[in-house]
Amino acid sequence: MRSTLLVLLLVAFVAGCGGGPPAKDDPVEPELAKRFEFPRLGATLREGERTTRKGVVQAEIAYPSQGPDNVTGFIVRPPKPAKDAAGVVFMHGGGGRASDFVGEAHLLARRGAVALTIDSPFTRSPDEAIREGKADVDPTYETMVQNVQDLLRGLDILVTQYGVDPDRLAVVGYSMGAQPAALAAALDPRVRALVLMAGRALPSGLPSDPHERELFGAIDTVDYVDNLAPTHLLLQGAEFDSVIPRSEMEMLAGAASEPKEIRWYQSDHDLGEQAGRERIAWLVDQLGLR
Repeated sequence: MRSTLLVLLLVAFVAGCGGGPPAKDDPVEPELAKRFEFPRLGATLREGERTTRKGVVQAEIAYPSQGPDNVTGFIVRPPKPAKDAAGVVFMHGGGGRASDFVGEAHLLARRGAVALTIDSPFTRSPDEAIREGKADVDPTYETMVQNVQDLLRGLDILVTQYGVDPDRLAVVGYSMGAQPAALAAALDPRVRALVLMAGRALPSGLPSDPHERELFGAIDTVDYVDNLAPTHLLLQGAEFDSVIPRSEMEMLAGAASEPKEIRWYQSDHDLGEQAGRERIAWLVDQLGLR
């Protein structure tokens, strides 16, 4: 069962849209879900200077994070999104930025979607050790949890501020961003579609230190992909990945709930152009975009 707070908040969101309360087929265990709880209502996204190209508006954004800063990135959307528009949140990989997915966000916005691509708290952090992946166990763990919360709040904002249909939400996560993307989708029953690109099944690496294992072992991606259903899952793996072993993607595919699909590409870790085209086509189909 989900925690009481999570249930109440989700019911409130959906009730406002006229539907019944959503549900996961196999919800995340309450003691694990509790790690990611935070006040879900009331956050507002601020758009900076807007530019319009080919009928699509792009703006730099900021909205409150549960950490000491604001979430930054871009929103890409139609000038006047439809009331039942689809919404997508993108999470880049390690060393990346929100701008990495702006091109794909434009492709979806031209079809009517509202797309949000955000900087991870690892990228935003003023702490050099956090940015370089050299921080101590506790602040690193706290930043990982913050990353999941930032994604969940992004989904909330798409629904409450932009009028996105809560039944037409998707999350895309690449490499290091696959972990928070999977956890957010497992925790939020509104997510209809999830794409995991070249991600690790066991980001923790099965640490030997008990404290580290207690923290990181409990948020490994492979332990949450069986909580996704009824979310539709697309996994994209690289045949010649020099960063992520094939066995990790195969582990995710084997553990994930149905419906799921894994596709392999003749590429290195960046997956290549074909994967990008297929990713957009899959999202268009799953979200019913025109």
